[in-house]
Amino acid sequence: MKLKARAWLRRFVILLVLLFGTIDIYSLVIGFCLITTGIFLHIWSIGCLVRNKELTTWGPYRFVRHPFYLANFLIDMGLCSASVNPFIFIIYLILFYFIYYLRMKKEEAYLISLFPAEYPQYRKLVPRFIPLLFNMYPKTNKGFSCRVLVASGNEITRVLRLLIYPLILYFQFRRFSAGVVSLYSGKTDYIRLPSDIISGIIDYQEIIIIVVILVLSIISVFVKHKADNI
Repeated sequence: MKLKARAWLRRFVILLVLLFGTIDIYSLVIGFCLITTGIFLHIWSIGCLVRNKELTTWGPYRFVRHPFYLANFLIDMGLCSASVNPFIFIIYLILFYFIYYLRMKKEEAYLISLFPAEYPQYRKLVPRFIPLLFNMYPKTNKGFSCRVLVASGNEITRVLRLLIYPLILYFQFRRFSAGVVSLYSGKTDYIRLPSDIISGIIDYQEIIIIVVILVLSIISVFVKHKADNI
């Protein structure tokens, strides 16, 4: 399967955080809050989106034209915030602009061709990426649908994968909060916890984290396989 540039960007950010991130309790909490907000927005967007059949103007689409990409931005910024490394922020923002801006322009051109009468007016009323308090589309009687959410099997696999990221950050915070590179530079060492099964390597909580990550990964693969065969 060919990965999209957006998927490569997130994997690159995670790699940078693991290698060079310096995580403390405050940055971890901020990162968790941003990631949780992004996941919520992602789920809300999935449950409202009607692809190609009609222009979706309800739910988060009332406030921003690309809520999926805003959700991705919040999640990735949560990863960057947890890292407490300004260079990771700078690198991410530059790559985000070139990858997502071009993608948003392309999607908007497609939507104009698909909904020539409705989309230009919608574009005038609703901001592209940053929600504004007084710029929103009029409210309709449509909204979030669990049926739409369940029907989008591939999106559910993405949500399951998103739940893995806070676990990875927490594992890093517990074991090598100054980044993996620091372990080999002589600046720090593995944190040794009283509950370690193997001193300086792993403890019971970390085993649980690893098991949960594996379970979420297996479930996401199963759901994707099932959705592809429907």
